[in-house]
Amino acid sequence: MTTAAPATTAPPATGPCSGSGAIPAGATNLHAIHGDIDGDLHNDTVTSYTLGGVPHIHAALHIGQNSDVAIPLGFADTVSISFEDFDHSAGAAVPPPVAVLAIGAGNAGSAHLAFLTLTTHYCIKQWTLNGTNFEIRISQQGPYTGLLCDGAAGHVFYSVVTAEQQPRGNWLIKQSVITHNFTKVTLTPQAPQTVPDSPDIAHQYGDIVNCDHAPVLS
Repeated sequence: MTTAAPATTAPPATGPCSGSGAIPAGATNLHAIHGDIDGDLHNDTVTSYTLGGVPHIHAALHIGQNSDVAIPLGFADTVSISFEDFDHSAGAAVPPPVAVLAIGAGNAGSAHLAFLTLTTHYCIKQWTLNGTNFEIRISQQGPYTGLLCDGAAGHVFYSVVTAEQQPRGNWLIKQSVITHNFTKVTLTPQAPQTVPDSPDIAHQYGDIVNCDHAPVLS
């Protein structure tokens, strides 16, 4: 897996980040979580909030640097946030920094997900794929789409997975492994598989499965 954690040497307290100050006055729906997003082994504070009807995520690092990004996802004016140990490596001498997972509500039977980490300038940013914001729509509306985590050799692999029913009733499963270099994403398609019909297909391939965050549609 291609991963590149920010260096553990603290940068200056100011930098080329948007929203370099505190959370703006007038912000609502504030929710803060605490974890190491810059790899310096100190907890940082990540806060989701709403301003002017738009969801935002604000990062306040232990070293004193702040950054902020608007992140409209789905149809709601708020997003929920949690941490994912995306670059998990069992036995690593220095644990890699965690990624932020943001979830926005979709229409019935769906939700919208995005990952955020720090740029090389220690600014919080949504991941991008080919220059556009990388977003995953998980859906149990068919064809099913989900976020699937699978561990192997001390690592955790995150994949976008889809399941589409075939004329004979079985399901074609397509999976692409997600890797990132700071905030830039690469998707690596895996060999398609066919699985028999089952009442569990929607839960296996149309939700968050085996990741740090619990399923959101089940």
